[in-house]
Amino acid sequence: MKKIHVYPHTHWDYEWYFTSNESIIQLVYHMDEVIKALEDGDLETYLLDGQLSILDEYIKFMPSNFERVKKLVEEGKLIIGPWYTQTDELIIDGESIARNLFYGIKSASKYGDYLKVGYLPDSFGQSKDMPKILNGFDIKRSIFWRGVSKDVCPNREFIWKGEDDSSLLVYNIKNGYFYGGNLIYTDDVEKVEKTILDGSQTDNILLPVGGDQRFVDFNLKERIKYYNDRTKNDFEYVESSCDKFFDELEKSEGLKEVKGEFVNPSNSKIHRSIYSSRYDHKYLNDKIERRLIYQLEPLMVIAQNLGLDPKAEMIEEIWKKLLMNHAHDSACGCNSDKTNRSIISRLTEADQLSYSACDYIIRKISESIEGKEEDDIILFNTLPHRREEVAKVVVTTKLKNFKITDKNGNIIEHEVLDVVKEYAGSIKKDESQYDEDLYYYVSKVALKCNLEPLSIEVLKLVEIDG
Repeated sequence: MKKIHVYPHTHWDYEWYFTSNESIIQLVYHMDEVIKALEDGDLETYLLDGQLSILDEYIKFMPSNFERVKKLVEEGKLIIGPWYTQTDELIIDGESIARNLFYGIKSASKYGDYLKVGYLPDSFGQSKDMPKILNGFDIKRSIFWRGVSKDVCPNREFIWKGEDDSSLLVYNIKNGYFYGGNLIYTDDVEKVEKTILDGSQTDNILLPVGGDQRFVDFNLKERIKYYNDRTKNDFEYVESSCDKFFDELEKSEGLKEVKGEFVNPSNSKIHRSIYSSRYDHKYLNDKIERRLIYQLEPLMVIAQNLGLDPKAEMIEEIWKKLLMNHAHDSACGCNSDKTNRSIISRLTEADQLSYSACDYIIRKISESIEGKEEDDIILFNTLPHRREEVAKVVVTTKLKNFKITDKNGNIIEHEVLDVVKEYAGSIKKDESQYDEDLYYYVSKVALKCNLEPLSIEVLKLVEIDG
């Protein structure tokens, strides 16, 4: 006898051919159904698509339901997390995937526990680094749909090994997160069970009953009984959860070990062309990721070491604004024009916030350096390794000639690339009336620097008369 673990869920695209504003209105009403079904006992559990952002969005609109939601989560009935959004795995930066988990788990804490499964039912391909990333958060189980071909692994159940010997127990929902809906829609038990059996190696099979923005099945218990009464393969259908299923699956032996990424379209579409669509989105996202990872957060560490507040909550909000664009549809750009306009708007806001934060903290750090003088040049190395390179800086001087020295007075080699003479006074038609004392020079300079990891170097700018 095989046990069929039926779990009710929704797959909730934050946006797609519809906008997030259209989606949230539907979510408000959908959650009424979810809460009622769980409170009345029509459903034992309900999986809210493994992402916290939609729950946070719901509570913004319905704050009066926070305690009801929290109670259901604490009772293990409403299953949330571990992601903040349903992340893409192949377009965005690996650090963004880690932050998605980090902020998803953190956001779940205000409601209760979270699902300790790397649940990605619709990502367009699976990155080879997922075992390593998920294990880093003590997650050892994974559910996904797309990318695995039968020649790589003919079974739904396998062990996914990372390059660093990390490991995930995987269940591949080969027919999609929506296939279990047939339990509700069709009475053709034999046809449904034939598909369920395909690739099922063990005595435990996971059957997701749900779909995109789909209504709640209040008759699930009735339909499970219908299939139990008419099974053609001596199946036992039980209302279950992902955790309960994996608890049983872990007892299985002889599961195949597989390594690498999964981007084969033989069993499900991977949509490879969307990796290059909406260049404006992808360029801006990459720019913001690099700024957050390699500039802003290291600057905040430097600031903290100087006794300044690193503003972790502010950075979290910038990250979350960026993560809202990392869901598989949003990141890939396979959306309607009006949805893509919303995405570019959020990315632009994240760009401006992250730039403004970098600009301000650089000025704040500079002002906090003991003994710093007004004309000093301050170089920052925000990377975790030594940088020996040529830096380009712009300096403003009263005199045209100058030298640059380190704190010990040693001359720093430099080359003046360009000099522009500017006037600081009022503009007049006759330039011969300009006051010579109000002229100054703007010089673009290339200089050699050798910077320690996560460090600041203060250089002296000394003007030379003649």
